[in-house]
Amino acid sequence: MSTRVKTIGFYMHHIYSDKKKRLIIDSAKRYELKGLYKFGKPGRVIIQSTNTNDLKQFTKLIKAQTWQICTISSEFEFDISINKDIKQFEKFITCETDIQIKEGLIEVGLKQFWLDLTGFKN
Repeated sequence: MSTRVKTIGFYMHHIYSDKKKRLIIDSAKRYELKGLYKFGKPGRVIIQSTNTNDLKQFTKLIKAQTWQICTISSEFEFDISINKDIKQFEKFITCETDIQIKEGLIEVGLKQFWLDLTGFKN
């Protein structure tokens, strides 16, 4: 049996609002999403789930907020029974820097996702 996992990466110009921070954390918890997030400038949110409806609902809630910039920078879907080098995130983890985001993505086998998310070549 195959299990599809989808990962979505958001780029925000900044995330300073306490209301938006709380919405991101509470919504990820409500929909049982895993991934990484970094508040500040720039803001980044990487969410992951096997439930595409939950991902859509989270995306809808986030996009409904007023942002200077809020874009989906990267999306990736994989089958965990086929892609043995890629792991799922275990929880929704806060990061202080982009380096921590990069390291977290590399740790689960998503280096290319980081490159796509940031536009870096390597």
